[in-house]
Amino acid sequence: MSTGFILGSKTAYARAGSAVRFAIVLTGLGVAASAVAADVPVRLSDLNATLSEIAPHLMNYPPKFSTPEERVETEEHLKTLLAQLDKISERYPDDKEILFIKGAANAMGHNLDYPGCAEKAMAAFDRLLAIDPNNRRALYAYGGFLSGTTLLDKAIPYLDRAIRLGEERAHYTLAFVYLKNGDPQRALPEFEAYLKADPENAIAKKFVADIRSGKTSHHVIRQEATESQ
Repeated sequence: MSTGFILGSKTAYARAGSAVRFAIVLTGLGVAASAVAADVPVRLSDLNATLSEIAPHLMNYPPKFSTPEERVETEEHLKTLLAQLDKISERYPDDKEILFIKGAANAMGHNLDYPGCAEKAMAAFDRLLAIDPNNRRALYAYGGFLSGTTLLDKAIPYLDRAIRLGEERAHYTLAFVYLKNGDPQRALPEFEAYLKADPENAIAKKFVADIRSGKTSHHVIRQEATESQ
């Protein structure tokens, strides 16, 4: 395995050079209730809409922008969202939807090297899973986030639990954790399991063929090496 997967970072949580996508499940909120950030009512649906808008740019490392102006606009939206979530979570510290959004948004902030975002993402997911240990969406998202940091070993139990609860996509993320750990033989059954759900995934098929043929995988896990939705 190449040792080039982990890049240097100004934070204590350097992420993988082309981290497996932090997969965010943004559907199903359907909440009409409002929370309050500062003195302005903010609906959960609005928070979710902002997260959905910025996710295509920030859910992966490195972030992707078409123009410098797009980056500036995206960062402004994320900073506003993070500030809102800090206020809202003070008032609703155990709301599961707010905790999920806070974890996801701070994971994106971490991809931009924002100080403290890694810790906030972990705290939000930890609290959510303490409240709801079998929250499959949170397990998958948290495992995906951790798989792109130097704490990738910590991702394994969360991804395993997500799989046991029926999250087939977690096989793909877990396979890349094992690859980054230099253990292609443990990655192989995860890729094979994932291909049962997505048999045409070219990247997974390529890794399966290489591992079966005895090649030591030196593929660079680039941005496109992510689980397709």
